[in-house]
Amino acid sequence: MTRRIVAGFGLILSALVSPIGGVPAAADDWPQWFGPNRDGIWREAGVSTSLPDDASGAAWRAPVKAGYAAPAVAGGRVYLMDRTTDPLAVTPDNPFLRGDIPGTERVVCVDDATGEELWVHQYDCAYTVSYPLGPRVTPTISGGRVYSLGAEGDFKCLDAETGEVIWEKDFNDDYQADTPMWGFSSHPLVDGNKVITHVGGEGSAVVAWNKNTGEELWRSLTVPEIGYAPPVIYEAGGVRQLVSFHGGGVSGLNPETGEEYWTVEIEVPFAMAIALPQKSGDKLLVTPYQRNTKLLQFAADTPTVKTVWTSTNRTGVHPTIATAYIVGDYVYGNGLNGWFRCFKLADGDRVWETLEPTTGDRPERWSTVFLTPHEPSGKYFLYNEHCELMTAELSPEGYKELDRVQLLKPTATAGNRDLVWSHPAYANKSVYVRNDEELIKVSLAE
Repeated sequence: MTRRIVAGFGLILSALVSPIGGVPAAADDWPQWFGPNRDGIWREAGVSTSLPDDASGAAWRAPVKAGYAAPAVAGGRVYLMDRTTDPLAVTPDNPFLRGDIPGTERVVCVDDATGEELWVHQYDCAYTVSYPLGPRVTPTISGGRVYSLGAEGDFKCLDAETGEVIWEKDFNDDYQADTPMWGFSSHPLVDGNKVITHVGGEGSAVVAWNKNTGEELWRSLTVPEIGYAPPVIYEAGGVRQLVSFHGGGVSGLNPETGEEYWTVEIEVPFAMAIALPQKSGDKLLVTPYQRNTKLLQFAADTPTVKTVWTSTNRTGVHPTIATAYIVGDYVYGNGLNGWFRCFKLADGDRVWETLEPTTGDRPERWSTVFLTPHEPSGKYFLYNEHCELMTAELSPEGYKELDRVQLLKPTATAGNRDLVWSHPAYANKSVYVRNDEELIKVSLAE
C-alpha cells in the first residue's frame, strides 16, 4: 500500500454544531461523532448534573488499545477505533516527528450492557503520521453498517453485527490523497443513500459514495490540504448545503452532486481546519486554529455567503481541537492555550475568559476541554484532557462550575504533560470515555 505524506498541522476533531441531515437513531443512542443529530447536544431526560464521587461504580470497563477516536453507541453496542504498535517498532520520542511505524488498526465492538467484546476487525497499518498514537475518527453507525476511517486513509464499511467487510477504499491508492501530517480525521457523514467524507487528491477533497455498495457518486474540490474537519449539511440560502472546512478555507457544495456553490478563502495556520463550522440563523461561524475566526452570513434565497467579521487578537475563540458553541447572541468555547471563552456573536468581542475547566491556573499549549450542552437541564457537561468530567452553567456573566469528577487517568503525552484527547459519548443516561488502556461506561442517571 502506498503512503503519501504532506505537511500540515491538526489533531483530533471535536466540535459542536447544529446540522441538518443527521443519522437516524434511537433517542438514547450516540451513533456517530456528536450524537444522533450530529450537533453535540445531549437531549436525554432523567440525567443528573450532580456527578458521582469517582468512577469506582462504573457499569463496566473494557480493555482497549491506543487512540484518539471517540466511541459510538448504537443498538445495544459500543464501537471504537484503536491501534496496537508493533512491539519492535521504533516510535520517535518527539511526537511531532514522523516515521514509518508498523502496527495494526482495529475497529472494536463491545456489548453495551456488559462491556464484553463481541468482535474485532483489524488490519495492518504502518503509521507515517505525527502523533502516531492511534486513529482519530469516531465510527458512524447507520442501517446496520459501521463506517470507519483510519489515520492513514483506510475507509471501511463493516457489518455492524459481525464486523465483516462489506466494501472498502484506500485514500492513498484510490485517490492519490496525501496523508495529512496528523492523519485522516474526518468523521463520515451519512446522508440519505450517501456516505460523505474529506479525502484529498486532485478534485477529490470531498467524496460521496453509495453507502451500501461503495460506488462513487461524486467528488468535488481541489484544495491545498484537506485539514481535519468533518463535513456537515445545513439548510441555508433556500437549499441544503454541504459545508466543507478545509486547509484553504470553507466551501458550500450541493450534497447531491458535489457542485460548488461558493468558497471563502481563509488563511488556516498549519492546515488546522479542525472545528466544524457552526450555523446559527443565517450566520456561519468558522474557527481555524490560532487566528482568522470568521463569521459568514448566508444569503436569504441563494446559496452564497458574505463575510461579517474576521477575528483579531482580542476577538474570536481560536480553538485547537474543540469547537465553540453558539447560545443566542453569545459563543462559548475552548480557545488557544486552554482559555475557555465567551464572546459576542455579532462582532467577536470577548466577554470573559477562564482557565477553570482546563488547566485551572496557567495557560498550557493546546489544553482542551470538550463542551456538550444538556438540553433538558439547560446545563453543560465538560470533559477535559485530564479525564475530568464537569457540569456547569454558562452565561454572559461567567462560568459557574457545579460539579467535577475524575473518570480515568491521562495516558498520552503532548506539550510535556499527560493527557487524553478523546471526546466522550453520551447515551443511555451514561457517559462513555476512553484512554489508551480502557473504555468505561459510567451512569449519570438521576
